[in-house]
Amino acid sequence: MSRAEPLERLAEGFCREEDLLGPGERVLVGLSGGADSVALLHFLRFRLGCGVSACHVNHGLRGAESLRDEEFARKLCAEWGIPFYLRRGDIRRFAEESGCSVEEAGRDFRYACFEECRLETGAEKIATAHTRSDQAETLLLNLLRGSGLQGLCGIPPKRGRIVRPLLRVSREEVEEYCCRWGLAYVTDSSNASLEYTRNRIRLELLPLLRELNPQAEQALAQAAEILRPDAAYLTEMADRLLEESRQEKGWQVSVLAGAPSGLRRQAAWSLLKQLGIPPSFIRVQELDRVIRRESARAEAGKGRYFVRRKGLLCLEEAEGCPPYSFPLEQGEFALPCGECYRAMEIPVENAGSSKKVYKKLLYLLLDYDKIKGKALLRQRLPGDRIRLAGRGCSKSLKKLQNEAGLSRYEREAFPVLADEEGCVAAFPFGIAERVRADDSSRRLLAVFRLEEKDQTEFDKKTRG
Repeated sequence: MSRAEPLERLAEGFCREEDLLGPGERVLVGLSGGADSVALLHFLRFRLGCGVSACHVNHGLRGAESLRDEEFARKLCAEWGIPFYLRRGDIRRFAEESGCSVEEAGRDFRYACFEECRLETGAEKIATAHTRSDQAETLLLNLLRGSGLQGLCGIPPKRGRIVRPLLRVSREEVEEYCCRWGLAYVTDSSNASLEYTRNRIRLELLPLLRELNPQAEQALAQAAEILRPDAAYLTEMADRLLEESRQEKGWQVSVLAGAPSGLRRQAAWSLLKQLGIPPSFIRVQELDRVIRRESARAEAGKGRYFVRRKGLLCLEEAEGCPPYSFPLEQGEFALPCGECYRAMEIPVENAGSSKKVYKKLLYLLLDYDKIKGKALLRQRLPGDRIRLAGRGCSKSLKKLQNEAGLSRYEREAFPVLADEEGCVAAFPFGIAERVRADDSSRRLLAVFRLEEKDQTEFDKKTRG
Protein backbone atom coordinates (compact mmCIF):
# COMPACT_ATOMS: atom_id res chain seq x y z
CA MET A 1 0.00 0.00 0.00
CA SER A 2 1.37 3.43 -0.89
CA ARG A 3 2.39 5.73 1.95
CA ALA A 4 0.19 8.38 0.29
CA GLU A 5 -3.60 8.16 0.29
CA PRO A 6 -4.75 5.45 -2.15
CA LEU A 7 -6.19 6.36 -5.52
CA GLU A 8 -9.74 5.39 -4.55
CA ARG A 9 -10.01 7.87 -1.69
CA LEU A 10 -8.46 10.75 -3.63
CA ALA A 11 -10.47 10.15 -6.80
CA GLU A 12 -13.80 9.56 -5.04
CA GLY A 13 -13.39 12.69 -2.93
CA PHE A 14 -12.39 14.73 -6.00
CA CYS A 15 -15.38 13.50 -8.01
CA ARG A 16 -17.74 14.54 -5.20
CA GLU A 17 -16.07 17.89 -4.55
CA GLU A 18 -15.95 18.92 -8.19
CA ASP A 19 -19.24 17.20 -9.15
CA LEU A 20 -17.51 15.19 -11.88
CA LEU A 21 -19.11 11.73 -11.80
CA GLY A 22 -21.23 9.50 -9.60
CA PRO A 23 -22.42 5.88 -9.49
CA GLY A 24 -24.59 4.90 -12.44
CA GLU A 25 -23.54 7.75 -14.74
CA ARG A 26 -22.71 6.76 -18.32
CA VAL A 27 -19.20 7.81 -19.26
CA LEU A 28 -16.85 7.27 -22.21
CA VAL A 29 -13.23 6.73 -21.13
CA GLY A 30 -10.29 7.68 -23.34
CA LEU A 31 -8.26 4.44 -23.17
CA SER A 32 -4.66 4.62 -24.43
CA GLY A 33 -3.65 1.39 -22.71
CA GLY A 34 -1.17 3.12 -20.40
CA ALA A 35 -1.25 2.82 -16.64
CA ASP A 36 -3.24 6.04 -16.11
CA SER A 37 -6.11 5.17 -18.46
CA VAL A 38 -6.25 1.51 -17.38
CA ALA A 39 -6.49 2.58 -13.72
CA LEU A 40 -9.18 5.13 -14.58
CA LEU A 41 -11.23 2.57 -16.52
CA HIS A 42 -10.99 0.04 -13.68
CA PHE A 43 -11.82 2.63 -11.00
CA LEU A 44 -14.90 3.97 -12.80
CA ARG A 45 -16.20 0.52 -13.76
CA PHE A 46 -15.51 -1.54 -10.65
CA ARG A 47 -15.10 0.99 -7.81
CA LEU A 48 -17.34 3.96 -8.63
CA GLY A 49 -19.95 1.89 -10.47
CA CYS A 50 -20.33 4.01 -13.61
CA GLY A 51 -21.75 2.74 -16.88
CA VAL A 52 -18.50 2.69 -18.83
CA SER A 53 -17.51 2.45 -22.49
CA ALA A 54 -14.03 3.04 -23.93
CA CYS A 55 -12.52 4.69 -26.99
CA HIS A 56 -8.98 3.96 -28.17
CA VAL A 57 -7.43 6.34 -30.70
CA ASN A 58 -4.58 4.99 -32.86
CA HIS A 59 -2.60 8.03 -34.04
CA GLY A 60 -0.52 6.01 -36.50
CA LEU A 61 2.74 7.46 -35.16
CA ARG A 62 4.57 4.45 -33.69
CA GLY A 63 4.09 1.65 -36.22
CA ALA A 64 3.93 -1.80 -34.64
CA GLU A 65 3.81 -0.33 -31.14
CA SER A 66 0.62 1.58 -32.00
CA LEU A 67 -0.96 -1.67 -33.22
CA ARG A 68 0.17 -3.39 -30.02
CA ASP A 69 -1.56 -0.72 -27.90
CA GLU A 70 -4.71 -0.97 -30.00
CA GLU A 71 -4.90 -4.74 -29.59
CA PHE A 72 -4.21 -4.50 -25.85
CA ALA A 73 -7.06 -2.01 -25.35
CA ARG A 74 -9.42 -4.17 -27.37
CA LYS A 75 -8.64 -7.33 -25.38
CA LEU A 76 -8.84 -5.52 -22.04
CA CYS A 77 -12.34 -4.23 -22.80
CA ALA A 78 -13.45 -7.66 -23.99
CA GLU A 79 -12.13 -9.21 -20.76
CA TRP A 80 -13.94 -6.64 -18.58
CA GLY A 81 -17.15 -6.64 -20.64
CA ILE A 82 -16.82 -2.97 -21.63
CA PRO A 83 -18.06 -1.66 -25.03
CA PHE A 84 -14.99 -0.79 -27.11
CA TYR A 85 -14.67 1.83 -29.87
CA LEU A 86 -11.66 2.31 -32.13
CA ARG A 87 -10.63 5.32 -34.18
CA ARG A 88 -7.55 5.65 -36.40
CA GLY A 89 -5.93 8.67 -38.02
CA ASP A 90 -2.80 9.82 -39.87
CA ILE A 91 -1.77 12.50 -37.40
CA ARG A 92 1.40 13.56 -39.24
CA ARG A 93 -0.66 14.31 -42.33
CA PHE A 94 -3.26 16.17 -40.26
CA ALA A 95 -0.47 18.26 -38.69
CA GLU A 96 0.99 19.17 -42.09
CA GLU A 97 -2.39 20.09 -43.52
CA SER A 98 -3.38 22.24 -40.52
CA GLY A 99 0.05 23.81 -40.00
CA CYS A 100 0.19 22.84 -36.31
CA SER A 101 2.47 20.53 -34.33
CA VAL A 102 2.00 16.76 -34.23
CA GLU A 103 1.05 17.05 -30.53
CA GLU A 104 -1.64 19.66 -31.25
CA ALA A 105 -3.03 17.70 -34.21
CA GLY A 106 -3.12 14.52 -32.11
CA ARG A 107 -4.96 16.23 -29.26
CA ASP A 108 -7.55 17.83 -31.56
CA PHE A 109 -8.15 14.53 -33.39
CA ARG A 110 -8.37 12.58 -30.14
CA TYR A 111 -11.01 14.82 -28.58
CA ALA A 112 -13.00 14.90 -31.81
CA CYS A 113 -13.02 11.09 -31.77
CA PHE A 114 -14.09 11.03 -28.11
CA GLU A 115 -17.03 13.34 -28.77
CA GLU A 116 -18.10 11.32 -31.81
CA CYS A 117 -18.06 8.10 -29.77
CA ARG A 118 -19.82 9.77 -26.82
CA LEU A 119 -22.72 10.66 -29.09
CA GLU A 120 -22.74 7.14 -30.49
CA THR A 121 -22.84 5.54 -27.02
CA GLY A 122 -25.23 8.04 -25.44
CA ALA A 123 -22.75 8.73 -22.62
CA GLU A 124 -23.21 11.95 -20.65
CA LYS A 125 -19.50 12.60 -20.15
CA ILE A 126 -16.00 11.87 -21.41
CA ALA A 127 -13.34 10.93 -18.82
CA THR A 128 -9.63 11.37 -19.51
CA ALA A 129 -6.83 10.05 -17.29
CA HIS A 130 -4.90 13.26 -16.58
CA THR A 131 -3.13 13.05 -13.22
CA ARG A 132 -1.57 15.42 -10.72
CA SER A 133 1.75 14.72 -12.43
CA ASP A 134 0.30 15.89 -15.76
CA GLN A 135 -1.00 18.98 -13.96
CA ALA A 136 2.45 19.92 -12.63
CA GLU A 137 4.03 19.39 -16.04
CA THR A 138 1.36 21.50 -17.74
CA LEU A 139 1.77 24.38 -15.31
CA LEU A 140 5.54 24.43 -15.87
CA LEU A 141 5.10 24.16 -19.63
CA ASN A 142 2.68 27.11 -19.67
CA LEU A 143 4.91 29.14 -17.36
CA LEU A 144 7.89 28.63 -19.67
CA ARG A 145 5.76 29.78 -22.61
CA GLY A 146 4.94 33.04 -20.82
CA SER A 147 1.34 32.20 -19.98
CA GLY A 148 -1.07 34.41 -18.11
CA LEU A 149 -3.43 33.48 -15.29
CA GLN A 150 -5.51 31.06 -17.39
CA GLY A 151 -2.46 29.03 -18.37
CA LEU A 152 -1.21 28.89 -14.79
CA CYS A 153 -4.49 27.24 -13.78
CA GLY A 154 -3.32 24.22 -15.74
CA ILE A 155 -5.73 21.43 -16.63
CA PRO A 156 -9.30 22.07 -15.39
CA PRO A 157 -11.16 19.26 -13.56
CA LYS A 158 -13.94 19.60 -16.12
CA ARG A 159 -14.53 21.43 -19.36
CA GLY A 160 -17.91 21.00 -20.93
CA ARG A 161 -18.57 17.24 -20.98
CA ILE A 162 -14.92 16.33 -20.32
CA VAL A 163 -14.03 15.30 -16.76
CA ARG A 164 -10.70 14.32 -15.18
CA PRO A 165 -11.28 12.22 -12.03
CA LEU A 166 -7.58 11.48 -11.38
CA LEU A 167 -6.35 15.07 -11.30
CA ARG A 168 -5.38 14.83 -7.60
CA VAL A 169 -3.67 11.47 -8.04
CA SER A 170 0.06 11.21 -8.76
CA ARG A 171 1.54 8.92 -11.38
CA GLU A 172 3.17 6.88 -8.60
CA GLU A 173 -0.24 6.37 -6.94
CA VAL A 174 -1.66 5.22 -10.28
CA GLU A 175 1.08 2.62 -10.62
CA GLU A 176 0.51 1.49 -7.01
CA TYR A 177 -3.20 1.03 -7.82
CA CYS A 178 -2.39 -1.07 -10.89
CA CYS A 179 0.03 -3.20 -8.88
CA ARG A 180 -2.45 -3.70 -6.01
CA TRP A 181 -5.26 -4.79 -8.36
CA GLY A 182 -3.00 -6.76 -10.71
CA LEU A 183 -3.76 -4.57 -13.73
CA ALA A 184 -1.62 -4.98 -16.84
CA TYR A 185 -0.85 -1.97 -19.05
CA VAL A 186 1.39 -0.94 -21.95
CA THR A 187 4.14 1.68 -22.01
CA ASP A 188 4.52 4.26 -24.79
CA SER A 189 8.22 4.31 -25.77
CA SER A 190 7.91 7.91 -26.99
CA ASN A 191 7.46 8.98 -23.35
CA ALA A 192 11.20 8.51 -22.92
CA SER A 193 12.12 10.71 -25.90
CA LEU A 194 13.67 14.08 -25.07
CA GLU A 195 12.47 15.38 -28.43
CA TYR A 196 9.24 16.57 -26.79
CA THR A 197 9.26 19.53 -24.38
CA ARG A 198 6.81 17.90 -21.98
CA ASN A 199 9.05 14.85 -21.69
CA ARG A 200 12.05 17.03 -20.88
CA ILE A 201 10.05 18.75 -18.14
CA ARG A 202 9.06 15.37 -16.68
CA LEU A 203 12.45 13.66 -17.05
CA GLU A 204 14.86 16.54 -16.45
CA LEU A 205 13.24 19.63 -14.89
CA LEU A 206 10.92 18.05 -12.29
CA PRO A 207 13.69 15.85 -10.81
CA LEU A 208 15.76 19.02 -10.29
CA LEU A 209 12.84 20.75 -8.59
CA ARG A 210 12.34 17.73 -6.32
CA GLU A 211 15.90 18.22 -5.08
CA LEU A 212 14.79 21.65 -3.80
CA ASN A 213 11.39 20.44 -2.62
CA PRO A 214 10.52 16.73 -2.53
CA GLN A 215 6.84 17.76 -2.78
CA ALA A 216 7.42 20.01 -5.84
CA GLU A 217 4.85 18.20 -7.98
CA GLN A 218 2.16 18.48 -5.32
CA ALA A 219 3.02 22.15 -4.68
CA LEU A 220 2.69 22.99 -8.38
CA ALA A 221 -0.63 21.19 -8.68
CA GLN A 222 -1.89 22.95 -5.55
CA ALA A 223 -0.87 26.32 -7.01
CA ALA A 224 -2.99 25.62 -10.08
CA GLU A 225 -5.92 24.63 -7.86
CA ILE A 226 -5.57 27.82 -5.78
CA LEU A 227 -5.46 30.04 -8.88
CA ARG A 228 -8.44 28.41 -10.62
CA PRO A 229 -11.26 30.11 -8.65
CA ASP A 230 -9.45 33.47 -8.88
CA ALA A 231 -9.22 33.11 -12.66
CA ALA A 232 -12.87 32.07 -12.86
CA TYR A 233 -13.93 35.12 -10.86
CA LEU A 234 -11.81 37.48 -12.99
CA THR A 235 -13.22 35.93 -16.16
CA GLU A 236 -16.77 36.35 -14.86
CA MET A 237 -16.11 40.02 -14.07
CA ALA A 238 -14.53 40.54 -17.50
CA ASP A 239 -17.55 39.00 -19.21
CA ARG A 240 -19.80 41.36 -17.24
CA LEU A 241 -17.65 44.30 -18.32
CA LEU A 242 -17.93 43.25 -21.97
CA GLU A 243 -21.69 42.87 -21.63
CA GLU A 244 -21.98 46.30 -19.98
CA SER A 245 -19.99 47.91 -22.78
CA ARG A 246 -21.72 46.02 -25.61
CA GLN A 247 -23.45 48.13 -28.24
CA GLU A 248 -25.02 47.17 -31.56
CA LYS A 249 -21.87 47.90 -33.56
CA GLY A 250 -19.14 47.35 -31.00
CA TRP A 251 -18.06 47.95 -27.39
CA GLN A 252 -17.96 51.29 -25.58
CA VAL A 253 -14.31 52.28 -25.23
CA SER A 254 -15.00 54.55 -22.23
CA VAL A 255 -16.48 51.65 -20.23
CA LEU A 256 -13.58 49.31 -21.04
CA ALA A 257 -10.89 51.96 -20.51
CA GLY A 258 -12.28 52.87 -17.09
CA ALA A 259 -11.76 49.39 -15.67
CA PRO A 260 -8.66 48.44 -13.60
CA SER A 261 -5.78 47.28 -15.75
CA GLY A 262 -6.01 43.59 -14.77
CA LEU A 263 -9.73 43.46 -15.47
CA ARG A 264 -9.34 45.43 -18.70
CA ARG A 265 -6.68 43.05 -20.02
CA GLN A 266 -8.76 40.03 -19.02
CA ALA A 267 -11.68 41.57 -20.92
CA ALA A 268 -9.43 41.91 -23.98
CA TRP A 269 -8.42 38.24 -23.62
CA SER A 270 -12.07 37.16 -23.23
CA LEU A 271 -13.17 39.26 -26.20
CA LEU A 272 -10.57 37.62 -28.43
CA LYS A 273 -11.77 34.18 -27.30
CA GLN A 274 -15.42 35.08 -27.92
CA LEU A 275 -14.58 36.22 -31.44
CA GLY A 276 -12.63 33.06 -32.26
CA ILE A 277 -9.29 34.89 -32.36
CA PRO A 278 -6.47 32.95 -30.62
CA PRO A 279 -5.45 35.15 -27.66
CA SER A 280 -1.77 35.82 -27.10
CA PHE A 281 0.25 38.25 -25.02
CA ILE A 282 0.94 40.45 -28.05
CA ARG A 283 -2.67 40.47 -29.25
CA VAL A 284 -3.98 41.34 -25.77
CA GLN A 285 -1.35 44.03 -25.43
CA GLU A 286 -2.16 45.60 -28.80
CA LEU A 287 -5.91 45.46 -28.21
CA ASP A 288 -5.42 47.04 -24.78
CA ARG A 289 -3.49 49.89 -26.40
CA VAL A 290 -6.43 50.58 -28.72
CA ILE A 291 -8.80 50.57 -25.74
CA ARG A 292 -6.52 53.04 -23.89
CA ARG A 293 -6.33 55.25 -27.01
CA GLU A 294 -2.58 54.71 -27.34
CA SER A 295 -2.96 53.05 -30.73
CA ALA A 296 -5.47 53.52 -33.52
CA ARG A 297 -5.55 49.94 -34.78
CA ALA A 298 -4.79 46.36 -33.67
CA GLU A 299 -4.45 43.46 -36.09
CA ALA A 300 -6.86 40.58 -35.46
CA GLY A 301 -5.61 38.20 -38.18
CA LYS A 302 -7.21 37.01 -41.42
CA GLY A 303 -7.58 40.52 -42.78
CA ARG A 304 -9.43 41.84 -39.71
CA TYR A 305 -8.51 44.56 -37.25
CA PHE A 306 -9.80 46.37 -34.17
CA VAL A 307 -10.33 50.12 -34.46
CA ARG A 308 -12.14 52.90 -32.57
CA ARG A 309 -15.14 54.41 -34.34
CA LYS A 310 -17.14 57.17 -32.61
CA GLY A 311 -16.31 55.94 -29.14
CA LEU A 312 -16.78 52.26 -29.97
CA LEU A 313 -14.26 49.45 -30.25
CA CYS A 314 -15.10 47.75 -33.56
CA LEU A 315 -13.87 44.64 -35.37
CA GLU A 316 -13.72 45.35 -39.08
CA GLU A 317 -12.82 43.45 -42.21
CA ALA A 318 -10.00 44.95 -44.21
CA GLU A 319 -10.92 45.73 -47.79
CA GLY A 320 -9.16 43.90 -50.59
CA CYS A 321 -5.74 45.30 -51.43
CA PRO A 322 -5.63 47.30 -54.70
CA PRO A 323 -3.27 45.99 -57.43
CA TYR A 324 0.30 47.28 -57.34
CA SER A 325 3.66 46.81 -59.06
CA PHE A 326 6.63 49.18 -58.96
CA PRO A 327 10.45 49.10 -59.25
CA LEU A 328 12.18 48.36 -55.97
CA GLU A 329 14.40 51.18 -54.79
CA GLN A 330 16.20 51.73 -51.53
CA GLY A 331 14.27 53.70 -48.94
CA GLU A 332 10.89 53.57 -47.28
CA PHE A 333 7.63 53.06 -49.14
CA ALA A 334 3.98 52.28 -48.44
CA LEU A 335 1.93 49.63 -50.22
CA PRO A 336 -1.69 50.33 -51.22
CA CYS A 337 -2.84 48.22 -48.25
CA GLY A 338 -1.28 50.82 -45.96
CA GLU A 339 1.65 48.75 -44.68
CA CYS A 340 5.07 50.41 -44.77
CA TYR A 341 8.32 48.73 -45.80
CA ARG A 342 11.96 49.64 -46.13
CA ALA A 343 14.55 48.38 -48.61
CA MET A 344 18.19 48.95 -47.79
CA GLU A 345 21.64 47.66 -48.63
CA ILE A 346 23.46 45.94 -45.77
CA PRO A 347 27.27 45.73 -45.83
CA VAL A 348 28.48 42.15 -45.55
CA GLU A 349 30.46 42.95 -42.40
CA ASN A 350 27.17 43.90 -40.66
CA ALA A 351 25.28 40.80 -41.81
CA GLY A 352 25.65 38.89 -38.54
CA SER A 353 24.08 41.54 -36.33
CA SER A 354 21.45 42.31 -38.96
CA LYS A 355 20.25 38.72 -39.12
CA LYS A 356 19.64 38.69 -35.37
CA VAL A 357 17.40 41.71 -35.67
CA TYR A 358 15.62 40.45 -38.78
CA LYS A 359 14.36 37.38 -36.93
CA LYS A 360 11.98 39.69 -35.06
CA LEU A 361 10.54 41.22 -38.23
CA LEU A 362 8.80 40.26 -41.43
CA TYR A 363 11.93 40.40 -43.59
CA LEU A 364 13.82 39.28 -46.68
CA LEU A 365 17.62 39.20 -46.88
CA LEU A 366 19.29 38.31 -50.19
CA ASP A 367 22.40 38.75 -52.32
CA TYR A 368 21.91 42.08 -54.11
CA ASP A 369 24.25 41.16 -57.00
CA LYS A 370 22.35 37.96 -57.90
CA ILE A 371 19.21 39.87 -58.92
CA LYS A 372 18.83 39.81 -62.70
CA GLY A 373 17.95 43.21 -64.15
CA LYS A 374 15.33 45.42 -62.54
CA ALA A 375 13.60 44.15 -59.41
CA LEU A 376 9.87 44.71 -59.04
CA LEU A 377 7.83 44.69 -55.87
CA ARG A 378 4.37 43.43 -56.75
CA GLN A 379 1.48 41.17 -55.85
CA ARG A 380 1.43 37.48 -56.67
CA LEU A 381 0.58 36.73 -60.30
CA PRO A 382 -0.94 33.52 -61.74
CA GLY A 383 1.82 30.98 -62.39
CA ASP A 384 4.31 32.47 -59.90
CA ARG A 385 6.67 29.81 -58.53
CA ILE A 386 9.65 29.92 -56.21
CA ARG A 387 12.39 27.52 -55.14
CA LEU A 388 12.79 28.60 -51.53
CA ALA A 389 16.30 28.52 -50.07
CA GLY A 390 16.99 25.32 -48.20
CA ARG A 391 13.75 23.59 -49.28
CA GLY A 392 15.11 21.58 -52.22
CA CYS A 393 11.96 21.90 -54.33
CA SER A 394 9.99 24.43 -56.32
CA LYS A 395 6.41 25.36 -55.37
CA SER A 396 3.76 27.69 -56.67
CA LEU A 397 3.12 30.74 -54.52
CA LYS A 398 -0.57 29.89 -54.61
CA LYS A 399 0.13 26.52 -52.97
CA LEU A 400 2.42 28.08 -50.37
CA GLN A 401 -0.27 30.60 -49.45
CA ASN A 402 -2.92 27.86 -49.27
CA GLU A 403 -0.72 25.75 -46.98
CA ALA A 404 -0.08 28.76 -44.73
CA GLY A 405 -3.82 29.46 -44.46
CA LEU A 406 -3.46 33.09 -45.53
CA SER A 407 -6.62 35.15 -45.83
CA ARG A 408 -7.65 36.76 -49.11
CA TYR A 409 -6.45 40.10 -47.80
CA GLU A 410 -3.05 38.67 -46.82
CA ARG A 411 -2.66 36.98 -50.22
CA GLU A 412 -3.22 40.31 -51.95
CA ALA A 413 -1.26 42.45 -49.50
CA PHE A 414 1.94 40.43 -48.99
CA PRO A 415 4.52 41.53 -51.58
CA VAL A 416 6.49 39.43 -54.03
CA LEU A 417 9.95 40.49 -55.20
CA ALA A 418 10.64 39.49 -58.81
CA ASP A 419 13.42 40.09 -61.33
CA GLU A 420 13.68 39.30 -65.04
CA GLU A 421 13.85 35.54 -64.37
CA GLY A 422 10.92 35.30 -61.95
CA CYS A 423 10.29 35.37 -58.22
CA VAL A 424 13.31 35.89 -55.98
CA ALA A 425 11.46 36.39 -52.70
CA ALA A 426 7.96 36.30 -51.24
CA PHE A 427 6.57 37.45 -47.91
CA PRO A 428 6.22 35.73 -45.50
CA PHE A 429 7.98 32.65 -46.88
CA GLY A 430 11.55 33.76 -47.67
CA ILE A 431 13.97 34.06 -50.57
CA ALA A 432 14.74 31.92 -53.61
CA GLU A 433 17.72 29.58 -53.57
CA ARG A 434 19.36 31.44 -56.49
CA VAL A 435 19.69 34.71 -54.54
CA ARG A 436 20.81 33.24 -51.23
CA ALA A 437 23.88 34.95 -49.78
CA ASP A 438 27.09 32.91 -49.55
CA ASP A 439 30.81 33.46 -48.84
CA SER A 440 31.22 35.27 -52.16
CA SER A 441 28.47 37.80 -51.48
CA ARG A 442 29.52 41.44 -51.32
CA ARG A 443 26.20 43.28 -50.98
CA LEU A 444 23.09 42.20 -49.14
CA LEU A 445 19.63 43.62 -49.77
CA ALA A 446 17.18 43.73 -46.88
CA VAL A 447 13.46 44.31 -47.38
CA PHE A 448 11.37 44.39 -44.23
CA ARG A 449 8.07 45.61 -42.89
CA LEU A 450 8.37 48.60 -40.61
CA GLU A 451 7.20 48.08 -37.07
CA GLU A 452 7.49 51.10 -34.82
CA LYS A 453 8.49 49.20 -31.70
CA ASP A 454 11.43 47.48 -33.48
CA GLN A 455 12.69 50.37 -35.58
CA THR A 456 15.02 51.96 -33.02
CA GLU A 457 16.77 48.67 -32.29
CA PHE A 458 17.09 47.92 -36.00
CA ASP A 459 18.69 51.28 -36.75
CA LYS A 460 21.19 50.91 -33.90
CA LYS A 461 22.39 47.51 -35.08
CA THR A 462 22.57 48.11 -38.84
CA ARG A 463 23.97 51.63 -39.03
CA GLY A 464 27.16 53.20 -37.90
